[in-house]
Amino acid sequence: MASSKKIADKLLFIAASFFIIFTIILLFRDAWNNEIITRIIQAFQAISATAIIGGIADWYGVVSIYGKPLGFPWRTQIIINKREELTKEIINFVCNDVLSKDNIKEKLSYDGIIKHVLELFPEEEENEGPRVWLNNCVSAIVWQVIKIIEFESIGNYVDKLLLKILTRIDFSKEIIRISIDLMSKGYDDEIINKIASELSLVFKNAEVRSILREYTDRAVNAYVSDAFFRKLISGLLRDRTFDSAIEKINEYFKELINNPEHPDRLQLKHWVKKSINNFENNKEGRVLLDNWIYSNVESGTISELINSEIKKQRDTGVLSESGCKELCKKFLDWLIEYAHTNERIQELDQWLIEMIINQVDKNHDMIGKFMLESLNKISNHELVGYIQGNTENDMQGIRINGMVTGLIVGAFFIILKFIFK
Repeated sequence: MASSKKIADKLLFIAASFFIIFTIILLFRDAWNNEIITRIIQAFQAISATAIIGGIADWYGVVSIYGKPLGFPWRTQIIINKREELTKEIINFVCNDVLSKDNIKEKLSYDGIIKHVLELFPEEEENEGPRVWLNNCVSAIVWQVIKIIEFESIGNYVDKLLLKILTRIDFSKEIIRISIDLMSKGYDDEIINKIASELSLVFKNAEVRSILREYTDRAVNAYVSDAFFRKLISGLLRDRTFDSAIEKINEYFKELINNPEHPDRLQLKHWVKKSINNFENNKEGRVLLDNWIYSNVESGTISELINSEIKKQRDTGVLSESGCKELCKKFLDWLIEYAHTNERIQELDQWLIEMIINQVDKNHDMIGKFMLESLNKISNHELVGYIQGNTENDMQGIRINGMVTGLIVGAFFIILKFIFK
């Protein structure tokens, strides 16, 4: 199918050709000396002239949006000259319209989220697909955490716990003490570093980026119903913003790993400490835990049994890399199947939508600043190229409309002239 630009160029060429032909014919009108034929030819000449005027005027208007038609500087290069206003309007549209609370709730509640997420993870017979990729990602993170744990020291902790149990000291208090002791030795920082490092590798993976880009395209197509804005957003914002977002995520993980005073690291450690303190103050919960432990403790050297089982599991069981991967696979399979009910899907949808709305509202200003930073990195030439590539075909339709309108208006006035003359 021919583009609007080619059609408009052809129509302008045809109109100009007819005008030239009719003009040449009129130069030799003395050859036939017939007033009626002369008037008819003059009418067609005038109609083709109005079509040319409409086409050229709209051509100037369309081209002036993207650059300087024939080098004229007057009211041209509108995108470049109005770049600041255009950037503000794009950011305002995305932040206050596309990402408004009501719009997010309406769009995400229409068909749900979890159902479509679950559809992305069908059971695969081969060793590929989203479910296999998710299992590899989760098992890799869990395995990195397992590797830094000194399981041999667990037996020592168990022996100490047994001594406390024999003297009927609160078992839950010892759990709290051990947790605080582990945190004081920096285990919480090591776990955070390993998780952040593994997640950073995930976002650097080309296959993962390809999957995320595909889902981003699907989200844009499903979320933005207007075709014009969908083209603009997917063409102008997706590539640059997507790549910038991935870079920001990797920079965030790198900073989180390298900066022991990172606010999110401190906030996470604070949350863990707060959870431990809450558990310490929850007497009813600690009593229930103590009673359960006391009722399940049997005679024998428990620490030896535990160490023996840990060694066995590290060699061939769930604490080996293959065992960890298999256990994560079973857990994810169970989790996906568990979520496959209408009631749970609705509950998860409601929770996810509320979380998204809260996060967007919380980071509203940051989203605008991030978009402004991303758009400012685009040069004038690239900006014009993005917008022209996604809108020019529609804009060229204005030229066609201008020539058709000029032709109709010219014909209308010629007919009026013949009627009233």
